[in-house]
Amino acid sequence: MNSSIKLFATALSLVLLGSCQNYNELVKNPNLPTSVPPSLILTGVLEHMNNENAWSGKQGSQSAAQFYVSTYDYYGTNNYDQAPFIKTTNNFEYAGVLQNLVQMDIESKKAGKPDLNPYNALGKFLRAYYYNLMSQKLGDLPLSEALQGEKNIAPKYDTQKEVYLQILAWLDEANADLSKLITANDATLTGDIYLGNDLTKWQKVVNSFTLRVLVSLSIKASDTDLNIKSKFAAILADPAKYPVFTGLSDNLQYTFNASYNPYPKNPTSLGRDGTRENVASTYIGLVAGLKDPRTFIVATPAPRQVENRIVKIISGGTTTATVTTKPAHPFVGGETIVISGASVSGYNSTVVIQSVPNDSTLTYTVSAGLADIPRKPKVNGSDVSVGSVGKQISDFTAYLGAPAGLSMGALGTNAQGGFYSYINALRYSADFAGSKAEPAIMIGYPELCFNIAEGINLGWAAGNAGTYYTNGITASMSFLGITESGSITVGNLNGSAIYGSVTTSVAAYLAQPAVQYQAGAAGLTRILNQKYIAFWQNSNWEAFFNQRRTGVPVFSQGPGNGNGNKIAVRWQYPRSEADANATNYASAVQSQYGGTDDLNGVMWILK
Repeated sequence: MNSSIKLFATALSLVLLGSCQNYNELVKNPNLPTSVPPSLILTGVLEHMNNENAWSGKQGSQSAAQFYVSTYDYYGTNNYDQAPFIKTTNNFEYAGVLQNLVQMDIESKKAGKPDLNPYNALGKFLRAYYYNLMSQKLGDLPLSEALQGEKNIAPKYDTQKEVYLQILAWLDEANADLSKLITANDATLTGDIYLGNDLTKWQKVVNSFTLRVLVSLSIKASDTDLNIKSKFAAILADPAKYPVFTGLSDNLQYTFNASYNPYPKNPTSLGRDGTRENVASTYIGLVAGLKDPRTFIVATPAPRQVENRIVKIISGGTTTATVTTKPAHPFVGGETIVISGASVSGYNSTVVIQSVPNDSTLTYTVSAGLADIPRKPKVNGSDVSVGSVGKQISDFTAYLGAPAGLSMGALGTNAQGGFYSYINALRYSADFAGSKAEPAIMIGYPELCFNIAEGINLGWAAGNAGTYYTNGITASMSFLGITESGSITVGNLNGSAIYGSVTTSVAAYLAQPAVQYQAGAAGLTRILNQKYIAFWQNSNWEAFFNQRRTGVPVFSQGPGNGNGNKIAVRWQYPRSEADANATNYASAVQSQYGGTDDLNGVMWILK
């Protein structure tokens, strides 16, 4: 009996001992993958590049850059003291993407790839891309000790200068690695959703992006460690070693489709916020003021500028007609308007306003002897229209933007009153594929032209800044489908009615003295304005970053900005840093911003 018990106990012990030794093997789920192809990781990282691009939400990259504004506070305000600028997340914004890049390198080695391979080369570029975005937003960052997992859960913060030295080193290494891979005819890259796995195209992306980074550091152009001017000149001087974009076909851009990645503006969003968002005065004031045909691409005429109800026309048989509108019209003397729909045809004409006795009347010249059109009896308490008065749709003064600095109450009242231009629904809300809209550029040829023009204007390299400036404008026009003697259809605020079409002339636009390039500071301002115009709904946060660096164009400021009527100049660090990495966080905030993690703190690259 006892022997049997002892024998059973011994056997059981052996079984249990064996079970303990193999526990880690036993709990593995054979249905779960233990590795993934590096190509699959690359696809996800590339997809993420478009996350903050066209129409990226209230105070996202495009509204914060004052391309468009909200005029209805139920769906969001134009404040800068809200997400994404304030602390709303626990982790650094791109931490997950950067961890995936570390894993992509690991999976490349698991797959038996040599140290020099396309994933490693593109990984260096993508690290530079995401760290640049993150540092532009925050300032100093954990970098040299970051992404080590449990080995270091409290990494130190590298200074912003150190971050940019590393970014520039990564970009230089990426270019050199891609050159070697191209020379070796390496064709092992897969998973590229943008450029067809073409390493020669990616090398152009790397160097064009490098120029973006160098220009973004212009305030630190005299820093001998960064060596910005020499690096800029070297790229321009050696296109064989440093190839860059040469046309729109080189753009790194995101194309939408209805099935998997629908366009952000579409028929559904039109019904929700189509009449609650307006083109911003910062943008429309610039393009309309320069008689830029891109005005007709992005915006509708302000309703009150083209549609005003006439309730009576009186001339008394003279050569002067007095028109009365209801409600009040927005016109002034000397403006050209169109009178239409009057029952006495002699009143219907394109005319110049003689005078505006008050905001409900205007006068213009007519043929003598026309019969008056008196006011008709009201119907259900409302005035009856006897005609319409408005500006021509080709009149740039009919396009008026909403100031982002205005209070939400004033914006809402003015928008509902028809005083602001709306986003062109015929183009941007036509369907879920965005078939009428342009793709979303992330790094593009028009920007490259303006970056080169800016560097040459600043004396960093030899070359013709005016040529690059003009090339940037024509490339932007072409990207939007604007051609010489082309036609653009103009509709009303929601695209339900067509007003007509306008004819475009790129040559006439370029010939204007206000558009032609000038040397010196005046030319630099024109470069920056045109770069801003070309950033419409693309390139993520670049329009905001460029304006913050240069002050061009001037942004609308006021109570509508929140943040003490100021434009924020940085993002706060994520919430968890103050607890999980308290010492390093406090040190970084103290050294940069005097101890306050403030939206208005000025980071090193801006000093």
